[in-house]
Amino acid sequence: MTDSIFSQYRLERPSHESLLEALARYVGDDEAGDEWNGACQRAGVDRLLTDTAPEQLMAVIAELEASGGHLATCAKGLRIRLMTYTVLARKLEQTPTPADR
Repeated sequence: MTDSIFSQYRLERPSHESLLEALARYVGDDEAGDEWNGACQRAGVDRLLTDTAPEQLMAVIAELEASGGHLATCAKGLRIRLMTYTVLARKLEQTPTPADR
């Protein structure tokens, strides 16, 4: 059920790649890559992991927020995106399917 609802609204689980792409739309590819890699390093998160837990991504976002300025503003948008997906996923996992009723 979760997958079908997320696909219906074209919501995908945030990843390094999708968050980096979103950041690049705000600040450009070069700055986004440099800042994202630095934030990953400061947060102790392996940038090359393909299946990163939301908590790890949130730690990277926190590092971007701590940078201040326009990066902090962009990071808040990334935080909202990740939090929204996480809350929706948890809520949908708790929703009984017709077979469970």
